Amino acid sequence: MDKEAHFLPTTSTRDGVRDRPLATPPFAFLRRPLVGLAFFFTLGTGCGLTFYLQDYLVLGAALAFFLLAVGHLHIAGMRAPNSVRNVPLPLYSCLFFVGWAAVLAHPLDSPRAGARLRELDGLRVDTAGVVAGDPVRAFLKHKGGRVGTFPFVTEQWRSDGATQAGRQQFTILWQAPSGLPAPTYGEYWTLSGTASVFPKKGIRKKRLYLSVDPSGARRLSQNHGRRLAAWCYAARRKAAHTLTIGIRDCPRQTGVMQSLLLGYRERLTDSQEEMFASTGTLHIFAISGTHVVIICTIIAFALRTLGISRQNWGLFLAPILCAYTLATGAAPSAVRACIMTSLYFMAPWLGRKSDISSTLALSVLIILAWSPGQLFEAGFLCSFVVVIGLVAFCPLLESPFRRLSAADSLQIQPEAPGMAVLRSVAQRVVALAALNVAAWISSAPLTAYFFQRFAPIGLLSNFIVIPLAFLSVIAGSLSIVLGPCSEIAAEVFNHANLALTAALISTAQFFAKCSWGTMRIAQPPLWIVVCCYLALVFLAAVGSFYHRSRCCQFVITER
Repeated sequence: MDKEAHFLPTTSTRDGVRDRPLATPPFAFLRRPLVGLAFFFTLGTGCGLTFYLQDYLVLGAALAFFLLAVGHLHIAGMRAPNSVRNVPLPLYSCLFFVGWAAVLAHPLDSPRAGARLRELDGLRVDTAGVVAGDPVRAFLKHKGGRVGTFPFVTEQWRSDGATQAGRQQFTILWQAPSGLPAPTYGEYWTLSGTASVFPKKGIRKKRLYLSVDPSGARRLSQNHGRRLAAWCYAARRKAAHTLTIGIRDCPRQTGVMQSLLLGYRERLTDSQEEMFASTGTLHIFAISGTHVVIICTIIAFALRTLGISRQNWGLFLAPILCAYTLATGAAPSAVRACIMTSLYFMAPWLGRKSDISSTLALSVLIILAWSPGQLFEAGFLCSFVVVIGLVAFCPLLESPFRRLSAADSLQIQPEAPGMAVLRSVAQRVVALAALNVAAWISSAPLTAYFFQRFAPIGLLSNFIVIPLAFLSVIAGSLSIVLGPCSEIAAEVFNHANLALTAALISTAQFFAKCSWGTMRIAQPPLWIVVCCYLALVFLAAVGSFYHRSRCCQFVITER
């Protein structure tokens, strides 16, 4: 009986023996229609955030290209009913203008919103509106009191003696004595203060702050928010409190824990953010999904133990992940990870293969349709760019070392157990190294642009920081799960997490002291960053082509 080992799909000869690999195109991802649709939708969203056009022009162009696409598909179907497989170009153009229209449907993300911000800078503003988020206490000192921030949405405000109408969002800087209660989500307040515009981490992103005098603020009513969102914020505050049980005298460590687990990025001090940025490890806070991956691992282990088919895992994973994401406050990074993971595991149940490229593309479509302004935010870009980099570069970096560490297929004597263990350990070390290198390569241009840092030390520091962060998230997750049942269990895991977080901070501090490890540079122009990523795309395409051609040479046929 013939035995074969193939690295690529093969054709079949007349006698049924597969002996020749198929020629697979190096740009296989172009055959996935969702990737093309997401690309053009994202491109249209970027143009909508940069340039302004009248609504009727954008919607008219979208409708025209949609009719062209329908006509193209109809004519192609009449000529050859079974040949309509590719997405027509007019449909891509339609998605481009639909992405542009999505920006116009969100007035706070339109280019006109930026001009409005500049007009309000430095003015005295009197406004009334709703607290649109969970107030977060910042690491700032103000006359022995506390300083917090929260989003505030209003429909009209008064500045420079004139009343202006239109939806506007402020980030309130709330400076109050310790005895004065801070606003909570869904409450309706009247506030007065001085408006200031500061740059936000992102591409030409601005944030409008309003420094409020609490003595003149008044709460008029409450329960104006969504009940589900209110429950989410309450659950996240409770989880944050659980992470401090037994270790309340260590605010800097608990701030790192809450940032890793619950998305409280504001609880990182400026020195901590600078330290992690200088060591190239700030992405552990920006990359979404660490805690979601851990939850998936725990649930998948339980489902496998119960004998549930992998095809049906999505039916259990998706609801649990959604509940977990909502319970942690539905932070944007957690939402991105939840969408990607749920789509990935639901694909087999829908009769489709789990494909990371299509899942990533569909996640981009959903997120940008809901909130187009995220496209230019640093968190969104870092998250998706790093995931794309991992998908593109990890197999290329890992493949040569995997072939070197593979077992000898011509060996007659059975392999010693110790060699098998060493080979397994070597493969995992190589996988971790490939993960670190791919993450560093894909995030280095964005780190230089957003944080003005070039940190080659990240190639070394990530070997220690990523495993410590992973263990910290595990300990924190167990504390949150078991804390409502037993404060003793929460305190035990919090103390374990305290040791892990202290080791994490100490490691980052050690690498930050290396003078050669990081360099502060001037912010590079945006076109240089774009050219860097175009070069990385070219290298990934060439590497993929070379990898596939090498695989064709290693086709082994045993008769």
